[in-house]
Amino acid sequence: VNSRPSPKARPVSFVRTEMLEAFKLQEFWDSIALTEEESNVIETLKILEPRIDRIAFLSQRASRFYSSFGGIYVKLEGLDNRIPLGSLGDGIRHLLTMSVAISRSQRGFVMIDEIDTGLHHSVMADMWRVLIETAQRLDVQVFATTHSLDCLRSLAWLYSREPGLCQQVRLHRVDSSRDMTVVYDPEEIQTAAKQHVEMRG
Repeated sequence: VNSRPSPKARPVSFVRTEMLEAFKLQEFWDSIALTEEESNVIETLKILEPRIDRIAFLSQRASRFYSSFGGIYVKLEGLDNRIPLGSLGDGIRHLLTMSVAISRSQRGFVMIDEIDTGLHHSVMADMWRVLIETAQRLDVQVFATTHSLDCLRSLAWLYSREPGLCQQVRLHRVDSSRDMTVVYDPEEIQTAAKQHVEMRG
């Protein structure tokens, strides 16, 4: 994630496939801490770990796991001890980064490389749902890339269940033989998924 908005510019955030340094992620977390968006991000993380209750960023001095887990800890319901976020897998950190990036970019733009990084296909529809809902609520335009067919099928499944939610979603397939991308609207994404049409570039 990288965002340097000027006072007059719309915020722009980038979510890359590489893990964001903990201190940088903490800067972004601080921008939503103690706001309604903090609670919304926690709810998003429950897609992967329903027991998550709170998140804390500990200083390097306070955490002997800082170098390996980035000093980010979570409190799980039913457990007395806090545990490193990294022990829950790479997907939850990627989901945290994406959701924080959108939550702090009101009326701006977020660009996500490989949106499905570290996520199992069984949670992708839920991932799409919460990110689309957050983006619409905060007026954020999200650009995301993926090479995952499961990720696209999950989007098609979500459209079949909640068509109103996905009306503004568009898929652009890059075709090197064309001057422009091939654009699919939500209904075409659903049809292509049902008919096993290749939507990836």
